[in-house]
Order: sequence, then C-alpha cells, then structure tokens
Amino acid sequence: MERPATLGIRPTAYVVWGALVFGVVTFAVVASFVGPELRRGSAQAPDVLAELSLAVAVAGVLASRLVPPRLRRPADRDPDAFAMSRNVVAAALCEGAALFGLVAWMLTGSAWGAVGAAIALAGLISCFPGEARWRWLTADAQARPGAGGPSRMIR
Repeated sequence: MERPATLGIRPTAYVVWGALVFGVVTFAVVASFVGPELRRGSAQAPDVLAELSLAVAVAGVLASRLVPPRLRRPADRDPDAFAMSRNVVAAALCEGAALFGLVAWMLTGSAWGAVGAAIALAGLISCFPGEARWRWLTADAQARPGAGGPSRMIR
C-alpha cells in the first residue's frame, strides 16, 4: 500500500501561528472581564508597569526581526522545518510581549498596557507565514546548504 503524501510544514506553521494569536486574543477577552474586578478588590499596581509594557513590546517586536535571521540551520535540517522554527521564535517573542502588555493593562487599567499589547499583537500578526515571509525565512537556509558547518575562522 502506498503512503499518502504529507502536506508539508507550511500547514503546521499556519496552525502554530494561529494558536499563538488565538492565545493572545483569548487572554485579552479574559483580561477585559477580570481586570475591572481585580482592580476593585485590591490595591492597584503601579502605572510604571503599563509604561514598561511599551518598552517590552518594542523590544519584543524588534527582537522578533533580529533574532530569527541569526539562527543558523544545521546541515542535516530541512530548510522548511528550520523556517518554521525561526517563525515560532519570532512569533513567541511577540506573543510574550503582548501577554505582558495585557497583564499590565489588567492590573493597572492604564491604556498604555493595552497600547503595548496592541503593538506586540501587530508584530505577531506580521509573523504570518505567508509566501513572502516564508521566502525570507528560508532565503539563507537554501542558499547556504552547509549553514551548520565550520565558521569563517576555519580554513
């Protein structure tokens, strides 16, 4: 009996990306219901937490663009599988920053926390593994088949 053809890595990348976005959106809904009750029942967290979420969001989105290209593919790793790994790293950096912004908004009620979460969520959405992004993620992995080989220092 012949084995069915696999769908490949891309559909899995869509599912992983969708799960990360779904997690942030779901937490935002929960935070909108829990936050007001939480702030009514206890002392409010310092506003610096919400302002810090802006810095964390910018740093997370920036890191999501700078870190993945610096990850080098081992020689025995499929370029598509490694592209998915790079995309998961980029998306996770944005997701963490978005969740931090939502926690800051939930605890402080400050709009700055929501702005930080929105910035990070926009970065996460831009990590959608579409055709152009996939080419960007696999560009150097396909051009350099020995990416996991010796460094330039070895001749």
